[in-house]
This record gives sequence, C-alpha cells and structure tokens, in this order.
Amino acid sequence: MRLLLVAVAFCSFTKTECCKVKQFLEPIQGKALRGHLIKSLFLKQEEMCQAHCFMNDICQSINVSPQLDNGQWKCELNDAGGLDNLNDEAGQVYYFTKNPCNSSPCAKNATCRPSFLDDDNYTCVCPKGFTGAMCHEDYKGYSASNPASSCAEVLENRPESKSDAYYL
Repeated sequence: MRLLLVAVAFCSFTKTECCKVKQFLEPIQGKALRGHLIKSLFLKQEEMCQAHCFMNDICQSINVSPQLDNGQWKCELNDAGGLDNLNDEAGQVYYFTKNPCNSSPCAKNATCRPSFLDDDNYTCVCPKGFTGAMCHEDYKGYSASNPASSCAEVLENRPESKSDAYYL
C-alpha cells in the first residue's frame, strides 16, 4: 500500500497575481464519493487524475479505480469533497482537497465552490428560491432571522408574490 500526501500547486499569474493551490489530503482506501460526478476519464498514469482535478475549477475531490486490464485507471472528478457520504467500494481510492467547503458552510443544499486562491474563501451557489452569502434567505427577503409575521404581510409587502414557501 502506497500512501501519498501530495500538494499540487500551479501558479497562473494574472493581473492580480493570483496563485491557485489545491492540496490533496491523505488518500482513503476502499471509499468513493458518489452523486457529485463532473467527468470520468481513463488515464495511463494514476497521478494524472490529480492534475486533471487541479485544472478543473470546480473539482474538489477524485475517485480512482484500481488499474484496469488495459493498463489505465478510471479517474472521476467530483464537485464536492470531505468525508461525509462516502461509499464503501473495494479497490477505489478517494482523494479530497483541503478547502473551506469540506465543513459544508452553505445552507439550503447550496453548492459550495472554494476559490483555491485563499484557504478561507468560497462562494455558495444558492438553489432556486434562496439568496444571501450562505443562502440563508429566501428570494423574497424573508429568512429564519427575518421572518414575515403572516401571509398577509408577504402579500402586502410583495404584491407580485405567488404561492410559495416563506419564513413566518
């Protein structure tokens, strides 16, 4: 068994002189993340899977299969990471990147996108109907911390409102 701690760093300098860094943490044998697939690749070198993840701005983790009969490895790029929701899968190896999205900071099943330019920066991509930096507010302006007092208030303040779910 080969343990590999890899920090893949590639600097692409722009006008603001940013450097994107993705650090892959220790691999987890016999596990795979499902339901977050961006792309599947077949590669001649297992290590190239991390490079492909690095080049994909939304990739946060990878699943790598055992070497196939044709000498290639199946590489799966995922748009989520962390240790939650891993499946037991013999032969698979799961790698995830160090990033602030691993703690699931976004609400309402929003998609977290780390910047990989700074260890602490991320953006929440809110599902339909929600807004705010972490997707805590519904799009009508009401939230758990700022609920409407009644349905009548919603209609009075927003006459264009339709039947929907609101915080009361």
